[in-house]
Amino acid sequence: MKSLLRGFAYMSRRPKLWVYAWGPLIVTGLLYVGLLVVAQISLIPLVDKLTPSHVSMPIIGGIAVFLLWLVAANFFIIAITSLFSGLLWGRLSVTAEKDIFGDAPDARLGCLPQVKDTLLRLVQAFVFVVAVIAFAWLGPIAGAAASGILGVIEFSAPAYARRGFLYPAQLRVWKLPGAFGFGIGAGLLSLLPFVFVLTMPALVVGATILCREGEANQTLP
Repeated sequence: MKSLLRGFAYMSRRPKLWVYAWGPLIVTGLLYVGLLVVAQISLIPLVDKLTPSHVSMPIIGGIAVFLLWLVAANFFIIAITSLFSGLLWGRLSVTAEKDIFGDAPDARLGCLPQVKDTLLRLVQAFVFVVAVIAFAWLGPIAGAAASGILGVIEFSAPAYARRGFLYPAQLRVWKLPGAFGFGIGAGLLSLLPFVFVLTMPALVVGATILCREGEANQTLP
């Protein structure tokens, strides 16, 4: 949790770094709106069929879909962006690491390993989506737990990629002190509609700090 809080403190003191954050935030925001549109188109007809005939269907359907979207959208956002987290947050992560610690690793990765990394992330995202749907009876808890787990992995992904670690090797982040607390914090933030998207830059910086300081005390293979 400490590294997460340091990420927020750092972003609040470095407004110039928001230059590297606005682009990803716009992309993420568009995905957010896109999810609402898809939900409205695909789910409202189903809700209307289940709504008693004497109830105003469009109103009930719209409200139901909107509430469902508020609860689930943050999880689906992180599941989708996990496929290209390095592309989204790479510049912010490396800039923050250099500013905080004075330097940053810069491992060169081949095309084939990166393609493999993306495909494996696609499988990971699918597994998490299926799991959240299967445990939907738990309500927001299922999405928050999945968001917390994915958040630790994905927000630290750019920092690990610079060290030559791609998925699934990046799962080593869970061995680091503070990873569990970071996951709890990310999961709780995912329960806040809209706010979670705006906090993503701070989460990226926090996860970068987690990786840098945690791996400094680890023996890299």
